[in-house]
Amino acid sequence: MKSSLDLTLFKELDRCHRNSLSISPKAKIKVTNNAQSPSNIVIEVKSINRYLQQMAGNDIEDKSMAIIAQSVNLNGFDRYEREVAARVIHACADPTILETLSFSDGSVAKAVNCLANSRAKVITDVEMTRRALYWRETICGLDQVETPDQNKTRTQTGIENALLESPSDPIVVIGCAPTALYSVIELWEKERIDPTLVVALPVGFVGAADAKKLLQESEIPQISNIGPRGGSAMTAAAFNAIARMAKGSFVLEEALNRITPKANETRRPK
Repeated sequence: MKSSLDLTLFKELDRCHRNSLSISPKAKIKVTNNAQSPSNIVIEVKSINRYLQQMAGNDIEDKSMAIIAQSVNLNGFDRYEREVAARVIHACADPTILETLSFSDGSVAKAVNCLANSRAKVITDVEMTRRALYWRETICGLDQVETPDQNKTRTQTGIENALLESPSDPIVVIGCAPTALYSVIELWEKERIDPTLVVALPVGFVGAADAKKLLQESEIPQISNIGPRGGSAMTAAAFNAIARMAKGSFVLEEALNRITPKANETRRPK
């Protein structure tokens, strides 16, 4: 009964949102509940508001993480990689993305330690990616240049300028521009940079898959994925998982601990 009613509420709210309908707090919404028998239920909007308030915060996150844990097998990843994988899945709501994720050995744990113990610089390709990061010390490559170098995009020129001017061992986050990733790899091959980690899940049909493949074939510490899928949201989600772990928060573990009964809890007899 409850789960069916929950779903009905969300469907009605979604319908109102998609059709730009406004609802007065005093209005009533008629919905049909078929959980046990066909009947009409009248739900006051203030009840919906209370329902959504109850679903705020940890509850939504816990349920999301529980769904992810039940949908995919994360046993092949270490503790740090599992947190990143869960966050990326959460960002795109597609468990199949797990089949394409790629980690270099120990890279995530190293980046967590780096952020926990220092004020590491984080350099991103575009403003969309930078805005999504939970980190103070961030630089957007695109902000570093107005006119690109000859035969290069603005993002390429910007990321190169930012990397060459930054302190050693930055964390590089590429969510949008495959050309920026090519520049990162080129600078690394020329031994001009030595990044702590490159988080690169740029999206696109032109160049994105090839750039990520080139990264995966290198020895650069990395988190990436195979194919054209990606984007700033997924890339930022991967980095944010690292940032939260650096502050001691393992979201997936904490969520599963909250929703899983303790082993030593006394069970009531049926």
